[in-house]
Amino acid sequence: MVGEGAESVEFLSAEKVGLPIDLLHQSAAVRFQDFCFLSGVRATDTHDVVVPEAQPADGLPFHSSPAELQARVVLNRIAAVMEGLGGSLEDGVYIEQYFTKREYFEPYRTVGKDYLPSDRPPSTAVPCESLSAEGAVLEVDLTAVLTEDRSTRHRISTSESPTVLGGYAQGVRVGDWIFLAGATPADHTRTASPFPGAMGTAVAPEARVDPNLWYGSAIERQVEYIITSKQGAVLEAAGSSIEDIVKADVYLSHPHEDLRGFHNAWRSLFGDRAPATTVVPINGFGSEGSRVEIGVVALAKDANASVERVTAPSVPSPAGPYPHAVRAGNLLFISTLIAADDGGLVDIARPGSASRNARPQVVDEMEYCLGILSDICSATGTSLKNVLRRKNFFTDITDLFAADSVVRSVWPADPPASTNVGVAGPHIVPGARVAMDVVVAVT
Repeated sequence: MVGEGAESVEFLSAEKVGLPIDLLHQSAAVRFQDFCFLSGVRATDTHDVVVPEAQPADGLPFHSSPAELQARVVLNRIAAVMEGLGGSLEDGVYIEQYFTKREYFEPYRTVGKDYLPSDRPPSTAVPCESLSAEGAVLEVDLTAVLTEDRSTRHRISTSESPTVLGGYAQGVRVGDWIFLAGATPADHTRTASPFPGAMGTAVAPEARVDPNLWYGSAIERQVEYIITSKQGAVLEAAGSSIEDIVKADVYLSHPHEDLRGFHNAWRSLFGDRAPATTVVPINGFGSEGSRVEIGVVALAKDANASVERVTAPSVPSPAGPYPHAVRAGNLLFISTLIAADDGGLVDIARPGSASRNARPQVVDEMEYCLGILSDICSATGTSLKNVLRRKNFFTDITDLFAADSVVRSVWPADPPASTNVGVAGPHIVPGARVAMDVVVAVT
């Protein structure tokens, strides 16, 4: 059964899986039971420089796309790692791609067909501001489930939810677990038609509000449509429901305008049974008019794994209407980790505060966030040594190496897998320079 097996966490270095040694302190992959979490992979060398085979020829800069060249290096590396672990790309249950420009998506998708022509895992494509390496235009991370019995794996497809255009699965069920692709409010099936006097839109009619009237909230309508009409239909086809969602990744293109409306929709949809939720600001989507994209992880209705919503008494309230974390089976999903309390950005991280010291602000934020994470882990009977994967979203990617110094002090050995990207901001707490998404093993 998926989720059973060895209880220990296995941290695999870049050298061990055949990747260039990264300048950052992270494991290249981390295994726990049947789960495997890969760090973000770039087409770079040990000095974080884009490798020659991923760069257009100097004299022919217009003959190839950097995204196409880098995609081949990245997907070759991920395929080799998976093969070394006894699996393949087809064992992926969720793949997340970060692009520094929207136009890099299509060349990447074209290359991806060569590696996964028919069984592409659920996917989310995220535009970002920057990556850690100069010249890197994409970074890809993968979550996989490695199980000998592939009969437990089922690709989920239903006509009750619009077919995705990217060629990847609407969802995958492996044993008790269900992973769904990121969904925007686009329906992908009908001709985009504008309201009179307004721009065209790819948003489904059910998710629109008329811009010529004052009534209705665009973000609330879009969130409700995604969860009930799109993700809900796929979950039902997989033997689950929105009540069984344990983790949600939410991307907002206008967080300063839409966070309150998103929270209103979340309360209406989930009440006090919300999933662990990570909210990330990004600068756009692949469908005109979309303001939000949501990917989810759920358990099947007949799952043996239990679910517990976690509130850590010593930790400030979450930054929204969701719990600090959700434990599902032996995985602990953490809601947005950000250096905030009930008054906003914590005092020690505020520029100009008397509590500030001479260190970079991001160092204080990282230490605060990892302190919170430690308390949440303790409340669930686990610890920082069992952190499997971190995704770090920086409003200034140059903060990355200062933040990495904190990672080295907290995890001198066996650090988690990690993906690091620069985002447009602002974060859901203004002034914060980093927000984290974390998964932890409960052994």
